[in-house]
Order: sequence, then structure tokens, then C-alpha cells
Amino acid sequence: MIKIKKNKGFTLLELMIGMLFIVLAAALVSMALVQGLQLFYAQDNRTALFVNGESVLDGMIMDLRHATSFVTTTSSNLCFISNGSTILYSWDDDAKILNKTTAGNTVSLLSGVEDFSFSYDNPTNAKFVSVYMVLKDADNVITTFESGGGPRNL
Repeated sequence: MIKIKKNKGFTLLELMIGMLFIVLAAALVSMALVQGLQLFYAQDNRTALFVNGESVLDGMIMDLRHATSFVTTTSSNLCFISNGSTILYSWDDDAKILNKTTAGNTVSLLSGVEDFSFSYDNPTNAKFVSVYMVLKDADNVITTFESGGGPRNL
């Protein structure tokens, strides 16, 4: 009896089809990873925007609580005296930046401030100040903040 050897292995066509499936699977996995990373970074940026906005707003209200007198009260500027220092919060509508000036030193607190306003219970003798702020990130996601407070020392 003569034994015939069977060729074991794959043909070139079978190898090409197998490689095509592997490449397609790798492409799908990499697309899913890239989308996941993009979502992660977008959410991370939104979280940073929210945390920065809250931090600035909390600091502003804390400064306001220590105010002893008001110098200027407009919808985009608030100037008051606190612990002997003059503090000015101002919003630059053109640059979309919120600034804080203390003792002649101006610091940019936030950028991307799309809208900002102060409102007062009584503009001539304010006892309570409301702050409204709208921030926009690079992905055009808008976050709105509202808070308020009044000076303890008036």
C-alpha cells in the first residue's frame, strides 16, 4: 500500500483572507480606542473648566464677604475695599477674560468667559451681589454659573 502525503498548510488565498480579517479587527479596535480617548480628554477639559469656574466664583464671593465699602458697582465691574485693599473684578467682553486687580496688579482669572454680569439688590447701597457667568470651552460646550453673597462688614 502506498501512502500519499497530504499537504498540510494554507494556500496563499486563505492567508490573504485571514490577514484581511485581522487588519479589519485591528482597525475597529483602534477606532474604538481613539474615540474613547477623545471622549476622555473632552470630559477632562470640561471638568477642568467647571472646577476653575467654581473656584474663581467661590474666591470672588469670599472676597466680597470681607468688603467694607463699595467703590464701583456696574454690571461688568465690581470694585470694593476689603481689608484695606482695593479689589476690582472686571470682565473684558472683547477678549472674553475675567480679571482681578488688587493694588494695581491685574491677574487674568478665567478665559473663555462668554457672558458675565453682576447684579445688585440696591446699586447705590448694595447688601447682596449676584454673579452670573457663562464659560465656553474649546468644544463649544457652555457651562453656566450663578452665585451671590453680601459683605459681612456693611
